[in-house]
Formats: sequence, C-alpha cells, structure tokens
Amino acid sequence: MMTIGDKIRLLRTQKKISIRKLAEITGLSKSTLSDIENNKSKKPTIDTISKIAKALEISISELFEETNLQTKENIQQITKEKESESKNHSEVFLRSVARAKERPKEVQERIAAFIDLILEQEDN
Repeated sequence: MMTIGDKIRLLRTQKKISIRKLAEITGLSKSTLSDIENNKSKKPTIDTISKIAKALEISISELFEETNLQTKENIQQITKEKESESKNHSEVFLRSVARAKERPKEVQERIAAFIDLILEQEDN
C-alpha cells in the first residue's frame, strides 16, 4: 500500500512539479516536503496536507484514497517497455543470425561455437 508521502511524490512528478516549486506554492520548506515524501514525517498536520492537496489541485480525500489504479497503470507501462526492449533485442539477434547465414560454413561454425560458449558461461 502506498503511503501519503508516496502518493504526494507520485502526483507531484506526474504533474511535473519540482519539490522546489511545490515548496513555493505551498509555503512549506523543501525539507518538510522531502520528509513527507520520504516517509520521515509520519503524521503531517491537516494544514500541511491541505496546502499540498491544493497545490496539486486535488482534494484532501484523494490524497488518502488507495492508488491501485495508478499503480496498475504504472506496472502496465513498465511491462510494455520491457516487452518492447525484449522485442528489440530479439530483432537484433535475428538480424545477426540472418547475416550469419550468408557467411561460409566455417564462419557459421565459429559463430555457433561462440554463441555456445557465451550460453555456457551464462548457465554457470
């Protein structure tokens, strides 16, 4: 479960607001905001929370709501990025294999031996 500090940091970064800018908007110090975001200030006052909520243009209750939807969206985005990265690596590998097929048989055998060597090292 996300803490209020985690939620504030998430919303602040999603809105592309620096901690310095949030400090200016709220009238709170950067260290106070940092302590809240880093969960060093476990019980910020309602006045402090109110200032932060107003600066982030959300209600106080929204700061305390569960963030499962946002977390799921973040996980889905990370998963898509990883899949894309994996696909790119696969495409590079397949292009290399296609190029290797065009080489003489002895070169193909050396490439295969090299790949086997790398895979053996990865297994150990």
